[in-house]
Amino acid sequence: MDDISALDKYYEKFSENLNALIPDGIYFVDLPLLHRFDLLHFQPSADYKDPILTQHFYVHEAQEKITLINSQFIIWITRNTAEEAPSTITLIALNYQDQEPALEAAFVAAGIYNSPSWVSKVLESFLKEIKETERILDKYDSPLA
Repeated sequence: MDDISALDKYYEKFSENLNALIPDGIYFVDLPLLHRFDLLHFQPSADYKDPILTQHFYVHEAQEKITLINSQFIIWITRNTAEEAPSTITLIALNYQDQEPALEAAFVAAGIYNSPSWVSKVLESFLKEIKETERILDKYDSPLA
């Protein structure tokens, strides 16, 4: 799906119902999350073979958010400046071409973690994890499994 007006409607729907739509809850970027994704090392890990963010994304910038779209994912990145400490909220959905996008994860980066480099590193880690989970699920869904 790449219809921006339809994606905006899904963004609104997802934003209004985040807690109900994401069973694992909204992640907050902090030391335990960075440790979970092995992002506290200066050298990339040995299994870092598939840099998902280097795949081509169509970028749509609007006043309130940036939308990234490719054949696998739809990502909405929004700056929240209404609170005392600015934060970045990122929503990640699977992009099903003929179906409604499926919201998979959401995370908030605030304070020292609210920088483009941390947001992109955490985003890439989530994308890698989602892609791996989808690969495993596809393996179990195949008739040969």
